[in-house]
Amino acid sequence: MITLPPQLDAARASLAAQAFDILYYQDVGMEPLSYCLALARLAPVQVTSFGHPDTTGIPNVDYYISSSLYEPPGAEANYTERLVALPDVGTLAYYYTPKLTGPRPSRGDYGLEDVQRLYLCPQTLFKVHPQMDALFAAIVERDPGATIVLIDGGHRALRPALERRLRAHSARMADRVRFVPAMPFSSYLGLVASADVILDTVHFNGYNTTLEAFALDMPVVTLPRAFQRGRHGSGMYEAMGFKDLVAVDEADYVAKAVRVATDSAFRAHCVGRIVATRGVLFENDRFIRSTEAALESMLAERSPLE
Repeated sequence: MITLPPQLDAARASLAAQAFDILYYQDVGMEPLSYCLALARLAPVQVTSFGHPDTTGIPNVDYYISSSLYEPPGAEANYTERLVALPDVGTLAYYYTPKLTGPRPSRGDYGLEDVQRLYLCPQTLFKVHPQMDALFAAIVERDPGATIVLIDGGHRALRPALERRLRAHSARMADRVRFVPAMPFSSYLGLVASADVILDTVHFNGYNTTLEAFALDMPVVTLPRAFQRGRHGSGMYEAMGFKDLVAVDEADYVAKAVRVATDSAFRAHCVGRIVATRGVLFENDRFIRSTEAALESMLAERSPLE
């Protein structure tokens, strides 16, 4: 392991001195230094993946590692990098199964003791696309006992802006939306375990949150969209061979969410299928072997250019 200095020129020099065969930038676009480093040619093979689920647009990033289950037909056109879609992997990392230790908290521990049916949307608030407003409104219209719960990460502008937008869409719906503050991971897992159903965000799906929900036997309703960032939920379900909660359109998303929350037999069916099939997503070395093969192929392809 090497520790890079914070200054760009020094960090570039430090990486170049290592003469790496491959530089794997997991998080291009998530913070400034890695983005600026990726602009330079510091290794024969430079690759990125889903740490930020979009193309970098950087000529010196050669490949983008994704999953065939996450990409629609013609997805190559969405990337300036060469798209490498690993075959049939449900995740793009090796995931250990998260576990809730100790007794499960009650809804009252989160100030939600009066909630009849809890529809949890646990994504960062910037992922709550305006299309979600209509989905929330339709859910509370169909289920009089529904409460939509969101997590306030503490950003001073995000929650007030979202609250104004929700109220402008429907005051009745906005009155049925509750926010809980960000919390330690163990408490967060308890909140997930107390929900009736998890609502995936459209256009920018959950990833870790969906895996955490599955680990806790929790049904997640998802609606795949055009780009990788909006297809993680459906890709995981496809890997599991269980697609009952993958919606085909907005109306179907609402219907599936309400059915999970209100139909105990259907919810039990979904939980049973998730428990039976989720093993392919956790501690599965297929991703590792597939990535190794892809990196070896990239290096063989690029090395003659050196």
